Amino acid sequence: MNDTNQPSSGVVLIADDDELFRESQAMLLQRHGYICACAPDGATSKKLLREMEIDLLIADINMPGNSALELVESIPQIAPGLPVILLTGDPTIETAARSVRLAVTAYLTKPPDVEELLSLVKQSVTNHRRLRAVRESRRHLQSWAEELAPIEESLGGSPGAMPGAAAQDYLRVTLRNLTVQLGELDRLIGAWSRSEPAADELRQLDLINAVRHTIEVLEKSRQNFKSKELGELRKQLQSLVPKDQAKSDTASGPGSP
Repeated sequence: MNDTNQPSSGVVLIADDDELFRESQAMLLQRHGYICACAPDGATSKKLLREMEIDLLIADINMPGNSALELVESIPQIAPGLPVILLTGDPTIETAARSVRLAVTAYLTKPPDVEELLSLVKQSVTNHRRLRAVRESRRHLQSWAEELAPIEESLGGSPGAMPGAAAQDYLRVTLRNLTVQLGELDRLIGAWSRSEPAADELRQLDLINAVRHTIEVLEKSRQNFKSKELGELRKQLQSLVPKDQAKSDTASGPGSP
């Protein structure tokens, strides 16, 4: 089992009716930091895919519920974009051709080469987590746009509108959403930097600079938009910046709102 105090490398579903093989592959992946769920057939696999957030499916072809690749064919409806690695002890031209048409990540024969399997698992999980991050960002941006719509209407000159209040609402909504996005970006960079050194550099530079710039904007605008919420937001952002940098910012700034 994984150390629950350590972040996992990803969640992999292993579907195979051969219990010994299924468990041995799970043990292999667990030693490399992955959380593994196991299923003996297609029906159980579908149930787990609906209940869990899976990053990769490793499926045997010749098992109940997938002998005609029906499990793989159902993936777009159950878990769109989920990568699939197919395993078989009896490779045929027909199943290989069908797997290509289904956009399967890889088609491997049993027993798979350990290094090849681990490399495919790592890349597949990484790509799927990035896909989920992009989708989550799109959903967040859509929600942000919905929040901005009434503010835009108010600033567009509706009778009785109060531009000052609308402008403050705009700042509040925008800064809150930026804070959420920065927090999510920080979390993702932290996860990716375990395997990608360049991402750690991004954590130290771009993210911190973005937070510092937001703090500076709040400092400059605090006289124009007096708001306890904005003041609290500034303090929250300040806490994200390393202490040595935070002190240098406040030393030259006009003071907390």
